[in-house]
Amino acid sequence: MKNKIPTVKIEFGGNNKVTIRLPYDQELIRKIKTIPGRKWNAKQKYWEIPYSEGITSKPQNLFGENIFTKGTFDKQVFKKND
Repeated sequence: MKNKIPTVKIEFGGNNKVTIRLPYDQELIRKIKTIPGRKWNAKQKYWEIPYSEGITSKPQNLFGENIFTKGTFDKQVFKKND
């Protein structure tokens, strides 16, 4: 299954953070490491990045068609979750 496109899942993590879950793939990891402020959560196995306006543009540019978002990236949602 070498041609299978890996899925990158993005969702709200609370505390003004966005979580990014992706399969172990050196190319995907190299890409996510280009995002400033990213942090690996080894216990729950996801990447965490700080929320900012236009947050979806960076992962969308990096992962393209591989991306799957859960919910909408709206500042109001973060206010409710904090």
